[in-house]
Amino acid sequence: MVVTCLLALRWTNESRFAAAQETAQASGKEEEIGRREYLQYALMNAGDVERGKSLFNNKERAQCDKCHMINGMEKSGPNLDGIADKYSWEQLLRQVLYPSETITRGFEQVKIRTHNGKVLAGRMERSNQIQVKLVDAEGKVNSVNRSDIEEISESTVSFMPSDLQKSLTIVEFADLMTYVRTLKLSKHDGFTDGGKKVAIGNVLRPVTLRPIHAAELDFENPVWCGALPGTDSDMLVIEHMKRRIWRLIRADDQVRKELFLELGAEVHTGSDQGVMSMAFHPDFVHNRRYFLEHEVKEEGIVKTTIVERAAANDGLKDSGQASRRLIETFQPAGNHNGGCIAFGPDGMLYAGFGDGGPQKDPNGYSQNPRILLGSMIRLDVDHRDDGLEYAIPKDNPNPFPMNTIDLTRS
Repeated sequence: MVVTCLLALRWTNESRFAAAQETAQASGKEEEIGRREYLQYALMNAGDVERGKSLFNNKERAQCDKCHMINGMEKSGPNLDGIADKYSWEQLLRQVLYPSETITRGFEQVKIRTHNGKVLAGRMERSNQIQVKLVDAEGKVNSVNRSDIEEISESTVSFMPSDLQKSLTIVEFADLMTYVRTLKLSKHDGFTDGGKKVAIGNVLRPVTLRPIHAAELDFENPVWCGALPGTDSDMLVIEHMKRRIWRLIRADDQVRKELFLELGAEVHTGSDQGVMSMAFHPDFVHNRRYFLEHEVKEEGIVKTTIVERAAANDGLKDSGQASRRLIETFQPAGNHNGGCIAFGPDGMLYAGFGDGGPQKDPNGYSQNPRILLGSMIRLDVDHRDDGLEYAIPKDNPNPFPMNTIDLTRS
């Protein structure tokens, strides 16, 4: 009897679970159908701009201004000034109907779990070695000491509700998005030396671009390309997050690519992290020295590094020898980690570093001449000062940013 009851209870629970799954799946399908209908209607029917503007500012209906401003101090979402210049009409509609499909970098939802089990979520507003500040969807700021943090992770789910269309009729949605479509960057005058205004006109003939290779040779997320010294027409192309550098060979009207270097686990990757840039020593054709800027993750800490590597004797691929690290800096956030390196006509290596994020350099690193973040530096890679893997040129301005990661942790 007990067994029969247990089996019946199990069957009932499983039936309820299956029914709940079916209901959820049916609801999901209905929402998807609804989103597609709204998308197609807005694509085919122009809305009313003034009605859309009124909806945008209506705190009870669309609630757009709860998270967004046109310009000014940002809320939990990005400012919308110029958004219509960034996306096509369909892309703009999908930004609202499918908000988690594409999340603006720097406005992703960050989750923090503390050692005592507390979980906080929000947009990262400030991050340094002492504290992390999150702004939640209501605009509330939560501060957490780094010493209390067990884990920081990024969510693939947007702050923006995925069912916004449910609060609007299909016509209202078209009105709202037609207003958003008007949010283009204003055309401004430029300025010459001395502050004199000059008008910025349109070019007489549009710029045209043409491919130099077939589609089957496309690269994944390329961020840098440049001529390979010592060759007639070869180029190197960096695939940012794939940690690869390709040699694009153009000869006898044929184009093909061969792998120059694959760095693998040596490089830490993310949207703003990976292999960023490379520079060839001015005497590369003889000494085969070249340099890379990329991120690493060591003991849970992300750093941007500049390293030296050696090409093979023929200069057509990497030698396989280990990298030699010249300089590094701690990265406090997951964005604004970019950078570029290049040799100047003086033979010195110039390197730029992002400000370390999250947005608008809240820690003021770019204003601190003793920190590499937000800096442009100049290195002599042919000599070494005591305790350094490079030399600081005598004619560099002072103070030169420090090389120690401990400085950016203080």
